[in-house]
Amino acid sequence: MGVYYFAGLGLSSGAVTVPVVYHVERLVRSLHLGMFDPFFAGSGEMSGQDLKGNIEGFVVITTPEILDGTIRVGTGKGQIQIPIWNEVWKKNTRKKWKEGDNIVDIVKSVCLACCKQLQDATGVPKDVYIYAVLLDLGSNFWDSFYKISQVFAFLKGTGKMGKETWINLTGGDNRVQHAMLIASAFQQSHSRAFYYFVERGYEHYLAPVGSFQKNDLSNPVPDGWTDLPIIAEGMNERHATIFMSMDHPMSISELKQYYRQENENENIDMIMTRFRHQGFVSLVSGKKGDLYQLSPMGKQMKALLEKQDEWHKKRDGGLAALVKDPDASSWFKLVFSGKPGD
Repeated sequence: MGVYYFAGLGLSSGAVTVPVVYHVERLVRSLHLGMFDPFFAGSGEMSGQDLKGNIEGFVVITTPEILDGTIRVGTGKGQIQIPIWNEVWKKNTRKKWKEGDNIVDIVKSVCLACCKQLQDATGVPKDVYIYAVLLDLGSNFWDSFYKISQVFAFLKGTGKMGKETWINLTGGDNRVQHAMLIASAFQQSHSRAFYYFVERGYEHYLAPVGSFQKNDLSNPVPDGWTDLPIIAEGMNERHATIFMSMDHPMSISELKQYYRQENENENIDMIMTRFRHQGFVSLVSGKKGDLYQLSPMGKQMKALLEKQDEWHKKRDGGLAALVKDPDASSWFKLVFSGKPGD
């Protein structure tokens, strides 16, 4: 059991790898010092975890062209410099890739090396998984949103309480970042969402560059790392029942028949006000008074809830089950499975 990293992957490999390298360096250092690191204070699956902050897998959200190598290092529009795998906190080159190398392979190499370093420190070898979500960024936002939501739903179906997920919002297309954040919030799936700022001119480095006090564990969050608030916007069963009933403009009296009050501090008017603030419904005037109807965004969210019912029926196998799902096989791929270093 451990952390699953979600990250958008465009032309910058370092946007994915730098936070992972930092994560592992900090965790390994705390193990060597025999001290607890406050950076991982919020980590750990609810069902229990052998090591807070341990990494189990990665989900990179990218395009078919980046995965298959149609777009490679130095060949895509807007490319940054050739990636350099540097020694941590230094500019010294550990390995330099070349023009034409596969961007996903670079990310895989660094992430697996990090997991090997961590497992060497713990003395406990474990399988690590790397998956790729392939998106057509020329299509509408909702297609990306549904696919990313499905991945979160299947990952949440693993174990009693689901997996611990960290969302890296540093790299990839803006639509991917927004879809990750909104989908995870709606699924109530993520444990941490962050952005890692890299100074201009250092974007091609694959590990952090800068000063660092190796024996200082007092700073719970490093310079450049910004944790974002977790805002859970999922629907409970009662709210979803009301929402799913809205197939035409409805009055409050009509909506009440779908509402089962369990909290004296909540009523149907408050729920509909919340839906309006979220942008899910709009208020229109009818012959019998004000009516509530789904907004265009509300219709998309209703479609998501309908899809969720299908996902929940077949998500018991987690992401391994999603890889084998015929409906997802074209866009959800297993990139690596096994022990790092094998």
